[in-house]
Amino acid sequence: MPSGKWSERPTYDSPGRSPGYGLGTNGSPVRAEYSHARHRMPPFQGLPCSTAHFTQGCALGYRIAPLRGYPRLEIRQHDRHALSLIEVVASTMIVGMMAVAALNSLGAATRSSESIGNRAVALGLADELMAEIMQAAYEDPAQSPTYGRESGEAASPRSGFDDVDDYEGWNQSPPQYREGTTMPDRALWRHRVRVYRVAPSNPTLVSASDQGAKRIQVVIEYDNEVLAEQIAIRTNTDQE
Repeated sequence: MPSGKWSERPTYDSPGRSPGYGLGTNGSPVRAEYSHARHRMPPFQGLPCSTAHFTQGCALGYRIAPLRGYPRLEIRQHDRHALSLIEVVASTMIVGMMAVAALNSLGAATRSSESIGNRAVALGLADELMAEIMQAAYEDPAQSPTYGRESGEAASPRSGFDDVDDYEGWNQSPPQYREGTTMPDRALWRHRVRVYRVAPSNPTLVSASDQGAKRIQVVIEYDNEVLAEQIAIRTNTDQE
């Protein structure tokens, strides 16, 4: 075979062209025939092609002549790797632990928010009840002073209380307003009041007799848990 040319140049009956071998040289349209088996190329899949003559040509009944001087292209197919059972189990465990941790954090945040809200409500209830008690007289203005409720005074509602120590022992759940109306949405809440006679010089010291000072303690409970407690001192000099 001459260098840079095909081995033969028969009449070419295909519109294709076969490149020459040399640089910048194109061969004429040819139908190349190869007698050696290693030069033979398999037919195109799905195209009719006779194998009687090992010709190289276009797809119109011929085989395409190889392009000399060009490297052979190879297409590599990469293997696809699937997840193993161990990887799936490990991923499931990690996702499960993360979900449990997230739910626990959410539950703790919800409980914390509820606790803060309940304490704010308890402080409001304590302020309201303590202000009501501090507005009452130091001792009963109509009858002879008696520790606690005087004769004929009802235990409820609080609208009948006219002095500080009438509130002694007040314990109500659910809480009530002064006129006796039950507070809505406070089923688990409780009012508790204690009134002690104390020494003016030492309010922590409880006295058996009236020395001119009384210590008032207001406790607010929610679900049997103390959420707010307030203490105030009322003296007989504060009486209007």
